[in-house]
Amino acid sequence: LWLPTVRMINVYSLPDTRLQPYEISVEGDSVSWWLGLNSVVFTPMNFRSFPFDSQDLVLQFGYSDAAYIKEFVPSTTSKRFLIRGDGNIVSGWDVTDVKVVNSSQTQQQELSDWVEQYGKFSDEDDPSPVVRRNANATKELVTFEVVIQIKRLWKHYVLNLITPAIFIVLLSLITFLIPADSLDVRIGLSVTLFLSLTALQFIINESLPKTSNPSAMHELILISYIIVTFGMPESILVYLVKQQQKEIVEPASADLASNFASKVIRLLRGKRHGAPFIIDWTSFSVCLLTLIIAMVFLFGKD
Repeated sequence: LWLPTVRMINVYSLPDTRLQPYEISVEGDSVSWWLGLNSVVFTPMNFRSFPFDSQDLVLQFGYSDAAYIKEFVPSTTSKRFLIRGDGNIVSGWDVTDVKVVNSSQTQQQELSDWVEQYGKFSDEDDPSPVVRRNANATKELVTFEVVIQIKRLWKHYVLNLITPAIFIVLLSLITFLIPADSLDVRIGLSVTLFLSLTALQFIINESLPKTSNPSAMHELILISYIIVTFGMPESILVYLVKQQQKEIVEPASADLASNFASKVIRLLRGKRHGAPFIIDWTSFSVCLLTLIIAMVFLFGKD
């Protein structure tokens, strides 16, 4: 009985406890063979939209002799098999679809694709090159891929990570509503919220994937730090403006020139009195708008 040797191309390891049930079925003139295998498989993943990301888990299989197997024909797929009953999903992912994609190309073409993207071709003077650019080869490699589409269950991360970070940023906006001359209160609130955000980050770091590029969640935490920290220099600025306003003193004499100078000083005092208010409300609006734009830009795109 001929059993085809199908290679698992992107398998990482085969655990010692793997199950290998198999069965050979004969029905009339047809013979079928199935094999169950538990393995660890490597596939690239993109966490840019974490925790609202979706992934395609790819299982790659191939056969290197097209004389026996011309192509793999996609058959029945299912998101669940042999497990009955409903319950909560505790893996953190939900399987949305399973599909089979087949292809056929020469072994030389496949090698050329990999080398062109991630390496360089053999030198023209190489007497025995592994692969040359635009080289011709007749040996076909018949492959198929099982693509498992999964979507992350995001509610846990929104309730436990994103919501606390947003609340801390919103509380930091209270800094701009505190009177300008209460510098100690404003700085104390900003420092307290900064430390709270730092403590929250320790918890967040345990849940965030260690990726080569920052995810949307990483960037949200960075923006939160900037908004919370911005309240400290802004508080010092409006405090200094408020103190300069108090240093303007009206002249004591009652002559005509002094009366005119008194009116000018009162006019300047009125303008300077509104300066801290304008700075605070401008800062409040800019920080709130920055947070809203960041949320839409980071999590509102695929």
